[in-house]
Amino acid sequence: MSTGYVLDVTVGKEHWMTSNQRKHWSHRALSSKALRRRGVLLARANRLPALARVSIEAVVSTPTNTRFDAANSYPTIKPLIDSLVSAGVLEDASDKYLTALTIKRGVKTGIAGKYRVVLNIYPE
Repeated sequence: MSTGYVLDVTVGKEHWMTSNQRKHWSHRALSSKALRRRGVLLARANRLPALARVSIEAVVSTPTNTRFDAANSYPTIKPLIDSLVSAGVLEDASDKYLTALTIKRGVKTGIAGKYRVVLNIYPE
């Protein structure tokens, strides 16, 4: 892949969401809002430019090396992708602008209660 841009976000356990969790809708909404706000601030701080079409590789790191299904972290990744729209990096998160999303596991963070999501954004 070509050279891209990076959005590196540390997520506390209070905002970490997975597909297997059964959290109340209001908790999910608050977590999504917090993640989206953080993503917008980081995108602006990193001065990410407006991009027409991208593919994204999400690298997800957990506090330990326990068994983990990286694809289940999609509920945490989605608000971060939406933050790119709010920050003006992408026009929309539809497949017209986001052509591919790959989710991989990264190395452990080693910090209790802290997760990390790194979005590697590749212009097409």
